[in-house]
Amino acid sequence: MKVRCPNCKEVFLANDNQKNQLENAIKKNQRLLMIECSECYKDVPINPMDLMSYEPQKDKPTKDEFDGKNCPICKDGIISFINNKEEKFWGCGDCGNVWQSRNDLIKELKSNH
Repeated sequence: MKVRCPNCKEVFLANDNQKNQLENAIKKNQRLLMIECSECYKDVPINPMDLMSYEPQKDKPTKDEFDGKNCPICKDGIISFINNKEEKFWGCGDCGNVWQSRNDLIKELKSNH
């Protein structure tokens, strides 16, 4: 499986462990998973369902104001904005929580602050 890193812009092949994580996430219909880029070693937020095409992900057009904030649910994860052709949402790659709207995410952030 090929993955494009939004940090260094390189395309890398997922290692066996990452492939297993991605395949499990696809089976669970999980829409956000964080894996480490083998080129720059930074975390890469991906929608596992995008990888079913085996094409590298497209670069994110813009950074969202909530990207990089700590997850209000698990406290360890990082919020990432996912913008693909079908939908836009915010999610945590560690715990798998997803917020479909900006208002839902803001409410969650305020209630757990």
